[in-house]
Amino acid sequence: MTFRDISCGNLPLAEDFGARHMLYPLCVIDVTEQVARDVHYAVTVEDIKAYEAKYGAIPDGAFVALYTGWSRHWPDMDAISGIAADGSENFPSWSMDALKYIYETRNAAANGHETLDTDASTEAAKAGDLACERYVLGKGKAAGRGADESRPRGAGRGAALSRVAEHRGRDGAARTRAGDYAEKIRE
Repeated sequence: MTFRDISCGNLPLAEDFGARHMLYPLCVIDVTEQVARDVHYAVTVEDIKAYEAKYGAIPDGAFVALYTGWSRHWPDMDAISGIAADGSENFPSWSMDALKYIYETRNAAANGHETLDTDASTEAAKAGDLACERYVLGKGKAAGRGADESRPRGAGRGAALSRVAEHRGRDGAARTRAGDYAEKIRE
């Protein structure tokens, strides 16, 4: 039995995404103000709609990154995990409703975040597992971590997911490489 059989059946793994799955229009949802008030913050559909009111609708096939400001804790694993005195993890990230909105309403190609997991810690505790992560993987979508170089902007910018070994994190996960790829997208 292989990892693929155990984890996601016939759905694609990171190595299955080719070059055409590496470059996307980039939308960055900034929830740093909400996270400053609540470290357990899970992005909402209302946050995404506020982004869309400012920058326009998330385009079909976009990479939607969540910016929480949490990357400031890197590389301290206790800090990035939000380890409390009782040993619990406490960090912001996605909510199920927000993920469903970007995938089912806006047809995003991928999502990303600079926090430890796809699920905000309170969302994982409420579900009893990583339900948001399972949802994304179950849709066969790409997901990335490491959006710390991104800032909120409209979809005129691009995101590239890199599988090159030099760009892998300590845990081996492919990291998001964000930058101004607009000229390359037009070519």
